[in-house]
Amino acid sequence: MDAPLAVATSVKEVGVVAAALAAAAGLLLPRPPQRAVAMLLAIALVPVLVIGEVWDSPQFHPVRAHLPLALAGALAGVAVVALLAGLFLRRPNALPLLAVAALPFRIPVNVGGGTANLLVPLYVVVAAGVLGYAWERLRPDPFAGSGGVPRIAPRDRRGGDVELALMIAVVVYAIQAAWSSDLETALKNVAFFYVPFLLLFRLLAATNWTRRLAINCLVLATALALAFAAIGFV
Repeated sequence: MDAPLAVATSVKEVGVVAAALAAAAGLLLPRPPQRAVAMLLAIALVPVLVIGEVWDSPQFHPVRAHLPLALAGALAGVAVVALLAGLFLRRPNALPLLAVAALPFRIPVNVGGGTANLLVPLYVVVAAGVLGYAWERLRPDPFAGSGGVPRIAPRDRRGGDVELALMIAVVVYAIQAAWSSDLETALKNVAFFYVPFLLLFRLLAATNWTRRLAINCLVLATALALAFAAIGFV
């Protein structure tokens, strides 16, 4: 392995571990502002890791060849996430409902040497939830107008034994990827599944789950299942 390739691989290894640690810190740090910063760092590292992995791939060539257009698309995506975060701040019950609605939908994306069916709509929901969570906890006057209680993840607390077990599993997986012969697969697993689902768990576990909200999520999931079954029969 020549020096530039070794350095690039080492950077990816550090990035994978950093993303896993940041997501874990979003569960276990003692203060809400600290958890908010860690969650923002985790959600920011994910696209950096993915872009770094696929930058030189043939599938990413159209993006490299049309950088202004790609940047415009990225800014549009950020705007969508910001708008969705605003919706969650006004209507916090929309977060679990949209998470349930987005969960079954996958979009085929060329990543590295092949095509992966990614949960892109769910990633948008998670990113918007994290942004709204952080906005409430990091602004100068947190929870203004809400009686001192956050609207997103109102049951927010430092994680316990379940969160610790999740953190250990994900961080150990990320660390062992450093000597894995298939770092690319480990990076994709961390970026596409472990980090987003850790953050989603953080948000949903701290949601104020009323009977009505739980029933609405069940009805939505059932309706989606029936719709997909009908499509399958047709």
